[in-house]
Amino acid sequence: MAREVKRININVPVETLERLDDYADKMSINRTSAILVLCTLALDSQKAMTDLGELLKMAKEEQSKQIVGE
Repeated sequence: MAREVKRININVPVETLERLDDYADKMSINRTSAILVLCTLALDSQKAMTDLGELLKMAKEEQSKQIVGE
């Protein structure tokens, strides 16, 4: 089953585009794939950090409950 795709146009600083093209070359992928890989990595990392923050908050709340219950 094919994914729905949408074409976008963006303005990118030349230096960033050069870095992107270098990354794509090193990974042996095209520019579009490089953008998708890097965006996915960044978004997954952001989600992981958010999830970690929530887990830490829950752990602290649980620890507080145990201290109060003693």
